[in-house]
Amino acid sequence: MVTYVQREIRKIRKEGRLEGREEGRQEGRMEGRQEGRREAMLESARKMLSRGFDAAQVADVLDLPLEQVRALAESEGEKG
Repeated sequence: MVTYVQREIRKIRKEGRLEGREEGRQEGRMEGRQEGRREAMLESARKMLSRGFDAAQVADVLDLPLEQVRALAESEGEKG
């Protein structure tokens, strides 16, 4: 025989699982947006570098770490 307390425990557990899933989905969407922004910034940096901007200018305009832009410039130089 299932008691009232057991039913309530099951109900609370189910609600907790549903809430956890929703939090996971929201976190995943947020991480996806952040990754998309990061990729867009790097693409902008690549374009600026290919148009003759130096690494310091790119870092300043896009608010990226100078070392990251320099590394990007070096890797792009190896491709081209």
